[in-house]
Amino acid sequence: MASLEQILKDLRAGFVKAGLDEEDLDKKMKLQQALQPQLQGALSAAGLQHLGSEAATWTTMQVGLKSLEDVAKKGQRLADYLDLEGDDATRLQAALEGKPVAKPAAKPAVKAAAKIVVEGRVGPPRKLPASSATASPDLLWQCMRKTSAFVRNPGPGAAKPRQVFTAEPANLMGIHSCQFSGLASDQALDVRSVRIGQKERVELVQSSPMGVSQRCPGKLLLTTGLKKCSKKGLQTLDIEVAARAYRPGLHGIARLKYMKILQSFKKKKRLVSSRRAK
Repeated sequence: MASLEQILKDLRAGFVKAGLDEEDLDKKMKLQQALQPQLQGALSAAGLQHLGSEAATWTTMQVGLKSLEDVAKKGQRLADYLDLEGDDATRLQAALEGKPVAKPAAKPAVKAAAKIVVEGRVGPPRKLPASSATASPDLLWQCMRKTSAFVRNPGPGAAKPRQVFTAEPANLMGIHSCQFSGLASDQALDVRSVRIGQKERVELVQSSPMGVSQRCPGKLLLTTGLKKCSKKGLQTLDIEVAARAYRPGLHGIARLKYMKILQSFKKKKRLVSSRRAK
């Protein structure tokens, strides 16, 4: 939380930047120096002291605010500006009106994530040799961020989507971002389903540990088969990703995608009823 002196200093700088003359500047600063301590006290009573700078900015944009009572009359507008809803907005309005403020409800304790125990033989951490890439992953991503041919854009006239999807290989989520990109990263990771004839299987895709040049795209990725038995498949996934420290941050997403793929393999049996049975 910014101090009251810093808030007043920032407000004065904003008034000067707006081009106010000396007389108007003095009037504005006198109003703010009288109003801000009351406003900051109300925010502290409501448990929203971290929003002090945003609330001070809002008061400068309003006309006719001379006291905390004037702010209370526009309490709903202030709550909307601060993006407050429910109990937070109610506590703020009560604090502005000088009424008793109820204590915020205690947040439920967050349960610790279940610890994954890796069974079986675990090899050493999977360390990649010196990268033979022609450019760094960050530079590659900046080059392909807006020019990738794998990006799936909406049709003409459609609204701009919040999330851009891609069909590039070795992209764990199919999302066009540097975190999941398999082409820009030197540690690609993906879990995908493969269909060969009538058979379906699951594969774990990783970057090749041999330091293959990007001029040989056919050898860049290494695939490992995963069992359709969820217990054995998850065990292999835990060993290759978590135990060997290969993109451990994506371990949970990889496990979830593996279970979703297994679920997609289950086909509903079509029941054909016989007319004679009736």
